[in-house]
Amino acid sequence: MRINDVSPERLRELAAHEPERGKVLSVYLNLDPERFSTGPARKSEVRSLIHDAHQQVGRAEHELSRAARMVLREDLRRVEELLNPGTPPPLPADGAQGLVVFASGPANLLEVLRTPLPVPSHAFVEDTPHLTPLVTIGVPEQWCVALVTRGAARYFLGPAEALREKVIDGFDEPIEIEGPDPDEAPRHMRRAAFTLARLEREGRFARLLIGVVEDLRSVFEDHLHPYVKKRLVGTIDVDAAHATAAEVSEETMRLARGLHRKKVQERLQILQAHVDRHDRRGAVGAASTLAALQERRVQSLLLAGDFAVPGTSCPRCGRLGADPAEERCPVDDEPLEHRDDVVDHAIHAAVDQDAEVLYVEPHESLALGIAALLRY
Repeated sequence: MRINDVSPERLRELAAHEPERGKVLSVYLNLDPERFSTGPARKSEVRSLIHDAHQQVGRAEHELSRAARMVLREDLRRVEELLNPGTPPPLPADGAQGLVVFASGPANLLEVLRTPLPVPSHAFVEDTPHLTPLVTIGVPEQWCVALVTRGAARYFLGPAEALREKVIDGFDEPIEIEGPDPDEAPRHMRRAAFTLARLEREGRFARLLIGVVEDLRSVFEDHLHPYVKKRLVGTIDVDAAHATAAEVSEETMRLARGLHRKKVQERLQILQAHVDRHDRRGAVGAASTLAALQERRVQSLLLAGDFAVPGTSCPRCGRLGADPAEERCPVDDEPLEHRDDVVDHAIHAAVDQDAEVLYVEPHESLALGIAALLRY
C-alpha cells in the first residue's frame, strides 16, 4: 500500500511559511524499493543525504547572521536526528517511496511528509520550503472504483496509488441472486448505484471508475445519479470478484496517467487558442507568466519538466522578475534579491492562489518552458 501525505491544504500551509529571519531546510529522501529495499542500502542513502544537507547548510551560512547560523545548524541537527535509523521513534516510512522533512526554527516548522513515488535525494536551504518535487508528484485525487457483478458490489476508495476496499454500511454485502437471471440484475444495480450516490454526496470521491460485466454495463450506468455520472471517467478491466486492492490500484494508476496526459494536452490547446486570439488569457514565457502570478490571475501554471530560469524576487512585496540584471523592484523600489532559479518561487505563488500546476512531459510542446492559463 503506497502512502501519500500531500494534499492541497498542506501545500498551501507550507507555501505560507516564510520566516522573516533565517532559512528553511528542506530534505528529500529517496526510498525507491527497487533501489533501497534493504536496511544497509537505506542507511547509505541517508548518510549521503545528511552529507549533502551539511554542504548546503555550509554554503548558506555566509549570508546569515551568527544567530541565524546557529538556528540553521539546530534545524540540521533535528533533521539528522529524525533521519537517523537508530533514533527512536522511527520515521513513519511504511508504504512510502519518498520522505520529505521541512525544518525551520524561525517559522516554528518541523514537518514530515510521505510520498507515493520516489523523489531524488537532495537538501535545499532557501527562504521558503522547497516544493517543486512535491508538486511534480502531484496532489492525489480521491477515487472510487466500483466493481459490480450479478451477485455483489465492491468499492475501493482513496488515492489511485493507495486504494483500499471499504465496507459501506452493508450496501456492499453480497446480494445472492440464484442463476444468471437478467431480470434480477436491476435490483442489484439500483442498490449499488444508490451506494455510489451516497458516497458522492458525502464527498468521498472526485473520480469514478466502474468494472461491470459487459452485458450489464449499460443497465448499471442507466441507474447512476446524474451527479455520479459527472464523476465517471471510464471503465476498469479487472476481475471484479477476485481482484486485490493492489491490482485495482495498479490499473487505476495506469488509467489516471492517461487522463493526466489528456488534461495537459487540453490545457496546451486552450493556451494556444488564447495566444492565437491575443485575448490576454494566456501567458507564455517567464516574464509574462511571472507578471500574471504577481497579479494573482493564474488558473493553470504549465512547466516543462526540466525548466529553470534565473531571476529576481523582492523581499518586501514578493514580486518575481525574469530579468537577472534588474536591480530594484519597480513596485516599491526595494533592492532585489537575485535567484539562480525562480521556478520554485513561481510554484509557491501558484499554490498560494490555488492554481493548478501541471508538468508538461518532454514529448509535448512548451516552447519557452513556462506558461499559464489566466482567469481573466
